[in-house]
Amino acid sequence: MRAEFTYDGGGLGKGAEITLFEDGKQLATGHIEATHPKLFSADETAEVQIDPGDDSHDHLITPEDRMRVAVGKQ
Repeated sequence: MRAEFTYDGGGLGKGAEITLFEDGKQLATGHIEATHPKLFSADETAEVQIDPGDDSHDHLITPEDRMRVAVGKQ
């Protein structure tokens, strides 16, 4: 699944066009009237776990690294 986000521009919090694709085929498109006018942290949605398809789980961060990231945002 892939999403294309095209911002309307003209300042913070303006609208955007979003299009969703799956396997290269367009599924849906729509217009968002307003977007969030603030910044997000670099790890916003970092809770997503990626399954590499084998038994290797070295892509997961350790609890210590997670705490370091959380403390670093304060």
